Amino acid sequence: MKLATKAIMEALRAELLASPVQSLVASRIYPGLAQQDARRPYVVYHVIFGTPSLTHDGDASQTEIGVQFDLYADTISAVVGVADAMRNALLGVDWQRDSIRFQFCGIDDEDSIFGADEETANLKHWRMDFRFIATLA
Repeated sequence: MKLATKAIMEALRAELLASPVQSLVASRIYPGLAQQDARRPYVVYHVIFGTPSLTHDGDASQTEIGVQFDLYADTISAVVGVADAMRNALLGVDWQRDSIRFQFCGIDDEDSIFGADEETANLKHWRMDFRFIATLA
């Protein structure tokens, strides 16, 4: 059975809301796009790739998935704090949420963008690309 992207995104959000990340962003973890007037700090995330694993017997019910998390805050220390909490919650941890098991969590790429021009001077942005193996439990 193929894993649905929506189910994976819901499971990731639920896991983050059950972690110390929640104490920093409350429920402001948005799939795809945040509200224009969203209070900071907040997290936006979306799937950037998903590759089902196949065997000679067919579907292995396992998907390698990449998820980009964009973290936004008003200060550098706040956005770095959320990034640290995200790493602690997801990195290298095997966990299960509902019927989906996540394994081999690693970071593919990370980047910070601290507003340098007048328009973004008060917005701090940190991007984290995580890679997971997701399996139906």
